[in-house]
Amino acid sequence: METQEETEDSEVDVQKTPGNPSLKYIFDDIQRRGASKPKKESPKKKSGSLWQEKKFPPVKRRIVSFKTVTPMKKHPTHPPVEYSFASDYKDQPQVNLILFTTVETRKVHFECNPHLQKTIEYNVANHIRMLSLFQREYSFRGVVFTSSPCIIRFCKHMNVTVIDHYLTNPYNMPLVRDLFQQAFHAFRADFYGYVNSDVIIDISIFSLLKDVQRRVDRKEFPRVVEVAGRVYDSRNYLPMDPSSKESFKKYLARCMRRTTQLRNQDSADYFIFSRVFPFGDMVDAVVGRLKIDNYLLSLMYWKNGALVDATHRVVAVHLGLDGYMVKRLWKRQKKEDQNWNCEYVPHMYVVKGSLNYARWRPPAGKGSV
Repeated sequence: METQEETEDSEVDVQKTPGNPSLKYIFDDIQRRGASKPKKESPKKKSGSLWQEKKFPPVKRRIVSFKTVTPMKKHPTHPPVEYSFASDYKDQPQVNLILFTTVETRKVHFECNPHLQKTIEYNVANHIRMLSLFQREYSFRGVVFTSSPCIIRFCKHMNVTVIDHYLTNPYNMPLVRDLFQQAFHAFRADFYGYVNSDVIIDISIFSLLKDVQRRVDRKEFPRVVEVAGRVYDSRNYLPMDPSSKESFKKYLARCMRRTTQLRNQDSADYFIFSRVFPFGDMVDAVVGRLKIDNYLLSLMYWKNGALVDATHRVVAVHLGLDGYMVKRLWKRQKKEDQNWNCEYVPHMYVVKGSLNYARWRPPAGKGSV
């Protein structure tokens, strides 16, 4: 009995003193044989809802309240501006569509000195040619917001209206509310829209607007309507021939043969609103920065309007492969400048700021490329 007790005590001592050099070979032998710490027995699986709740707890979802998605007033806002209608507003014939854009010449560095660009980029020139063609062939008026002398001269040559003053934020980016307000008070139209200055739109936009107006008259849509669409990136760098609709169709078909991809459904490059939309209710969002498209798309959520996704009915092309994410790398924008619009769309999917929430997606039809 004493011998057995001594043996048990010695085993206990061996386990308590692993640092003893004389007993090192014992621990090495134990590890080689896989006799390390005993494994804990896994509990038997039980059936029932209680087990499922413990093993797979419900996902904790963050509930976003109405106050969270309401625009936060962090940026200094412009004082209210009183807009007056043009003197000949009542005498003007009411056109079907007013489409406007904004563009400025950028500074180029030559011999370490910044100079204003004296030439117009090919995509901007083609866009102005498109506006000129639409004015001749359809019930349409194009407007360009710019203060650049060379762009103003080119617009006058193409008989396109120019407005050289507009409100901006501290980083000289145009306020989208001011652009719509000026266009609305200057010209009479059924629809008012903004489009990026490097985008070409198919002529089927006019037939689509007629279809939308018919649905509004039949009360299938509310009076507040927005038509928006995505674009294809194209590698076509040739000038456009705006002499006729046939030459324009050939140019757009050539652009479509050199496209790379269709942009995602969370983005859009043109936004057309019905006349009854309250443009004065827009916030101080700016064009040319992140989430401006999501903000403009979310307006149908706030105003209980109808959003129409015209992507497949109206072919639109972005001339060039340099999108905003590429441009901001070499423009060296400040963080507050880049994220100016983010506070107005803190939760894109909560406020339905995407074409995924469109009420109507007309398929490709007559008049499209």
